[in-house]
Amino acid sequence: GYIRGENSPKPEDFKVKKFSIDMEKLEAVCPAEQVSINSSMGKNGEIRICFSQSVCMKCQFFKLCVGPGTKEKRRRLNINQYYDFI
Repeated sequence: GYIRGENSPKPEDFKVKKFSIDMEKLEAVCPAEQVSINSSMGKNGEIRICFSQSVCMKCQFFKLCVGPGTKEKRRRLNINQYYDFI
């Protein structure tokens, strides 16, 4: 498996750094200008930000952003809790 984030095999335009992330609200805006719908904290302090399945599946960038041949139906971002400082 790939380490998520910078080492992701996703095209440059759909890597985590291309998302606008608000660490106070724990929400993100994707390159297609859709706003995330929820977030949660993982066991290791990792923050998971999820987008809407119905919105992602209709998006023209679905294969580039979520990935071709994946079982995922929406984009999720897994970011370090100190993302703002990295």
